[in-house]
Amino acid sequence: MVIATIENEAVGFFALTKKYPAVTIDLAEIHPLFRKNNIATRTLSAVIDDLKRQNFYTLDLMCAPASSENIWRKMGFTDMPKQMDPSENKMLCLTFGLHLQPSIILSEHETLEIWDDEPHITKDNPPKWVYNLSFKKGTRELEEPVLLYADYDWRVRWIVGNKAIKDCKLKYLYRDMEFGNCLFIDKLPAPPEVH
Repeated sequence: MVIATIENEAVGFFALTKKYPAVTIDLAEIHPLFRKNNIATRTLSAVIDDLKRQNFYTLDLMCAPASSENIWRKMGFTDMPKQMDPSENKMLCLTFGLHLQPSIILSEHETLEIWDDEPHITKDNPPKWVYNLSFKKGTRELEEPVLLYADYDWRVRWIVGNKAIKDCKLKYLYRDMEFGNCLFIDKLPAPPEVH
């Protein structure tokens, strides 16, 4: 819980849930008399600075009430790649940690391709995101992590050279992988021998 104060008087708060690498804003409120004073923006800025020091990468939230959407957008939040549950209120996210950006060209080394739906639906479609992977010398740790709000049932294809090593749902990419709404890959196991 983060409390916003003016002259030692509480004027607002942010209730947060942390699940590395993401933090969810569960509830945020600024007293109506102080809403035009940039209290939310200044508090959010301080929260982000603190989260960066703790090595978090992103914030997310559900717009409720729907009228709050414009306020969050003014603070830099954008739509999640795909609404996970269309019956829910709109989900927004703000990414602030350094992470690998998608590419439009396949690498000749290692690549992750990700679709925004399940494998049986995306069979003949091109991937939505392509990540060319670079590893720290002598390790399987990525120089920059892959960070994407995704559903664990979405399709992923891991390519080494020109051979697909895996083509499956994200949740099956490798054994110890886990994520909530946010996919975070900072290392990969060694690929099986490619012939």
